[in-house]
Amino acid sequence: QQIERHAKIKGNVNRTNQAKILRTNDNESFSSRRFEDWKNIAILSNQNFLFGYGTQADRFLIQQTASNALLYAYSSAGIFGLLSILSIYLRYFYIFLKIIKIFPNSNSVFLFSYTILIIFFLRSIFESSFAVFGIDFILFALAIYNIENEYKKYQG
Repeated sequence: QQIERHAKIKGNVNRTNQAKILRTNDNESFSSRRFEDWKNIAILSNQNFLFGYGTQADRFLIQQTASNALLYAYSSAGIFGLLSILSIYLRYFYIFLKIIKIFPNSNSVFLFSYTILIIFFLRSIFESSFAVFGIDFILFALAIYNIENEYKKYQG
């Protein structure tokens, strides 16, 4: 009933008053076929692997979101984008390892910033939210700014 009401609002109800499912599920595994989408976007992106297809290339290539920040970067900016996002991941993992011994004595803004960063990094496995401009990207940028400032204090 909830689906039918939502479908009526969106105009997705056929004449028999049944909601149309816009994205079919795999009846064998109840999957949204995300892994299949990842495989398809990787294969299609290989045709322009050096520079990618530009902003929101995932929607151009598979008509929906990549649901993975690394694949989004690869499809949009090619190998350069993939290396860029990997360098961001590695930089903040490196800082984390260097500063971990002072974590208990760190200020709450620094701890909160790293919490945000860790959540976004883990979430980027199944979503590309902070890789695209939006509120997630703003929070991500603020967290990086705070971490960099704290790291400078730690080094100097």
